[in-house]
Amino acid sequence: MEKSSIHWSKRYTTWIKGLELKTAYAESTLNSMIETVEHLRTKLLEINRQLRKLEKAGDYSDTIVLLRSVPGVGLI
Repeated sequence: MEKSSIHWSKRYTTWIKGLELKTAYAESTLNSMIETVEHLRTKLLEINRQLRKLEKAGDYSDTIVLLRSVPGVGLI
């Protein structure tokens, strides 16, 4: 699987929500997956915001800034 094909963009999510599936079970399963993806996306956003706050004002700010100066190291 190509890296570009693993991200569910908003456009892709909108498209997939509009799909008409053959069975109620398939629709229920797809809706459950979409809800899970949206929930995880929201949680990841919350975690990133918390980490940014820690980076700026927390006890670990100097350590976080130092770690993020290493190439390839980000917030998560």
